[in-house]
Amino acid sequence: MKALNKLPAKSGKDAVREAERLGAVYENMIGFWRQRNAADAVKWSEQGKGAAAQLASAAHAENATEAATAFKTLAGTCRACHEAHRIKLPDGRFAFKPPSDRRPAAAKKK
Repeated sequence: MKALNKLPAKSGKDAVREAERLGAVYENMIGFWRQRNAADAVKWSEQGKGAAAQLASAAHAENATEAATAFKTLAGTCRACHEAHRIKLPDGRFAFKPPSDRRPAAAKKK
C-alpha cells in the first residue's frame, strides 16, 4: 500500500504491479480470516481484492479518476480491518489484537 501511496496518479505500470500484488495479498487474507471465523474481515478482504482488481484495470487503462476511486475503496478496507483486528505498535508496524479484543467495527460503536 505504501508504494501506491507514493504514486500521485495511481496509474501506469508501477500502479498495476502494486495493485496486482495487493490483490494476491487479499486473496490470502480471505482464507486466513475464514479459518478464524472473522466474517467482517473476510468481507473486507473480499472487497479489498475486488478494489485491487479495479485499481489494476484502471491503472492499466491510465484512467486516473477510476484508479483514484478504486484506491479510496482499497484504503477503506485496510483501515476498517486494521481498526477491528490490529493494533499499531510504537515502531509503526501492526500486530494482531488478542482474540478477546477483536470485535466487529459495528459492535465497537455501541
